[in-house]
Amino acid sequence: MGGGGRLVTDRVDGVTDADGSPARSIRVAVVDDHPAIREGTAALLAREPDLDVVATGGSAADARRILSADPPPDVMLLDIRMGTEGGLDVLATEGAGETAIVLLTAYDYPQYE
Repeated sequence: MGGGGRLVTDRVDGVTDADGSPARSIRVAVVDDHPAIREGTAALLAREPDLDVVATGGSAADARRILSADPPPDVMLLDIRMGTEGGLDVLATEGAGETAIVLLTAYDYPQYE
């Protein structure tokens, strides 16, 4: 899914912000080391008219690159555990700036609660 999608200035037909102006699509990135999860999640999100999947990645390095993009995504779905580095490592070293981060995991470990 790479860098496809609409630009942040695209508007969603028929949807307005609180002030009545056309609503802007929410720019979303998906970072997960499992391709089926990453691409499946991105495909599901891309079907929503008010979401725009602007980037996908499979590593902590990809997450850092995506967060440093201009403009960065509004929201990043970020896997906690990816190989030797994971989402928590990215946040500890880089922070998220203006991007809202949703951490994802399939592990049922107390330290992830």
